[in-house]
Amino acid sequence: ILIIISGAFDALDGAVARATGRQTRFGALLDRVSDRIGDALILVAAIVALQVDLYIGLFALVSMLLASYISACLEAATGSAIGERLSMRAVRLIVLAVACFVERLADGVMIIAAIATWSLVSRLWIAWRLLR
Repeated sequence: ILIIISGAFDALDGAVARATGRQTRFGALLDRVSDRIGDALILVAAIVALQVDLYIGLFALVSMLLASYISACLEAATGSAIGERLSMRAVRLIVLAVACFVERLADGVMIIAAIATWSLVSRLWIAWRLLR
């Protein structure tokens, strides 16, 4: 339930900032950083609670953070907002929420690991094509 609430507030805060004309670059940065912290805390909690294999959980965590880092580097190098178009956060939150509801968190984290790996590889491919 907290994962769903987190996702809803994440979508809401950006919409409110845009609707009221109160968007700032720092706010966008803070939003992305808080998203990564929230995502990492969910995975760390699952690992610490022994609900997920340590190595799979760490692989999912590192892959997810590296994919996000590649997007940030790509945005800095190109001056674009490509990371927003490539975001997989909503998919990750849905997978985790469903996995929690059906009591298959370990399977959900394995799916997250696969999604994060795909994101990492595809973003590296995009970066290679744009920056070579």
